[in-house]
Amino acid sequence: MRDRYYDLIYEAMDLPYGNSKVALLEEAVRIADAHLSSSEAYNARMDLTNAAVMSGRIEKAILSFAWCLSYYDKQENREDTHSILWHYKWICENLHDFPEIKKEKIEESLEDYRKRLLENGYGLRSYYKLQRSNALHADDIEKAAHYFELWDQAAHDGMTDCSACELDSKAYTLLRNQAFDQAYEVAKPIFAGQISCQGVPQATYASFLLPLLEQKRADEAANYYQKCREMIDYTFLYEVTCLLEYLIVVDLVKAVSWFEEFLKDAIASFVPSRRFSFYRASVLLFEQLNEQQLTSIQFPNGITPEQIRVEMYEIAERFDERNQNDHFSTGIEKKRRKLQELKGWYEKL
Repeated sequence: MRDRYYDLIYEAMDLPYGNSKVALLEEAVRIADAHLSSSEAYNARMDLTNAAVMSGRIEKAILSFAWCLSYYDKQENREDTHSILWHYKWICENLHDFPEIKKEKIEESLEDYRKRLLENGYGLRSYYKLQRSNALHADDIEKAAHYFELWDQAAHDGMTDCSACELDSKAYTLLRNQAFDQAYEVAKPIFAGQISCQGVPQATYASFLLPLLEQKRADEAANYYQKCREMIDYTFLYEVTCLLEYLIVVDLVKAVSWFEEFLKDAIASFVPSRRFSFYRASVLLFEQLNEQQLTSIQFPNGITPEQIRVEMYEIAERFDERNQNDHFSTGIEKKRRKLQELKGWYEKL
């Protein structure tokens, strides 16, 4: 069984991120649990956590990492500290995407991560960045601004994200603060192709599409749309949603085609925040279509526009209950107004 285990590990290494890579590593974990050592089960789960995060299967990453952290803490000679902290950072960055994970649990995990950073000689830059992300998700603008300032001033160290991710996150935060000019200046090295990583520039292109339209820079938005479209797949469901919102403004026919291409992936997603975003854009697309256009859409068996609308509101309610505000519910109408305003301007070009 050990040979089979390593065959799976090496086969997974050669695959791009996605469900196939995750499935191979899950099989390796099962073999290790049943027939091999705990250290081999740990190594397979660390690979699985990595693959699951990068493949959009965060729910699998959370479970595999919890096992790894427990195993790591039981070891006397801990030689994998940087890797375990790096994976912990990934997990903390995504906990808020699940409304069933309570605020107290998220804060508990962030505090544990903070303590581990300090215990192992790292600074708090990555912790501040996580706190900023968590606050933005709940639309706690004051808290997000506080941690943005701390993050921006803190020293870089071995737990700091890559330069591309750092710039992308800073630009995104500035966009959320309606500071377009500052955001665009920050993102210039990304747009110029001077810096990139696994998720950048895709994420950056996607985040700037609607803001560029708001700035009446339609040609530039179209350019970034095309570049982003060529780079993303279902593992980038948030970016897929940004492109769908853009197409709702500029080309309903292409928007319908894009929706049909990724609906099954959204339905299959176990990450509620990503499914909500796609469903919200979908509902706003439906509202732009006449009855004939709507009935011509190719839906998977058993799925209807009404079901998508109902689930969208259900997910929003769960997030609002967890976050103790109405950010997700009111965000539906805010997004509707924004797309309508942009569409009205764009149709006059």
